[in-house]
Amino acid sequence: MEVKDWILLFIPIISNGLIIFLVQFFVTEKYKKEQDKKQLRNETYKCLYNKLQLLTTGSLELYLQKQKIQEFDKDIEQKNSAMEELLIFCYSNHMAFKDMNFRVDDIKKSWDDLYSSWSNHRTPFFQNKDCLSLDANIYVELVDLIMVWKACAELLKSHIINKL
Repeated sequence: MEVKDWILLFIPIISNGLIIFLVQFFVTEKYKKEQDKKQLRNETYKCLYNKLQLLTTGSLELYLQKQKIQEFDKDIEQKNSAMEELLIFCYSNHMAFKDMNFRVDDIKKSWDDLYSSWSNHRTPFFQNKDCLSLDANIYVELVDLIMVWKACAELLKSHIINKL
């Protein structure tokens, strides 16, 4: 065999191997980038879920029913700081949560209503321990707000679970 025959034999083999290697390399890199993006998005959603979990742990309405106003107040303050952390997290990662903005706004609105209602009625509760049993309207309003807030939080949690 002459050099020409060897060239005609090995050049197509080498070029085909090189083309296959390059295609495989680019497909693999694209897949790795997609996986990294998916993993980052999942971690972000898990972090959001954990922050949201802090808002729904404990039963605020039980504090009201048992008239444990001090515990209710402590829990409200703890949940208010957790809500602030949640909002900071959501606003700092707003691109990841673009499709969930309206739900985050719903839970923020519900929480703001609950917190402002508690702030308005807080002083009479501490002055008169029987205020809850005397003024049923305030009690009902607070429990309704708690239930709306929990419903918004559960909707957001289920949406997060669907995203994972």
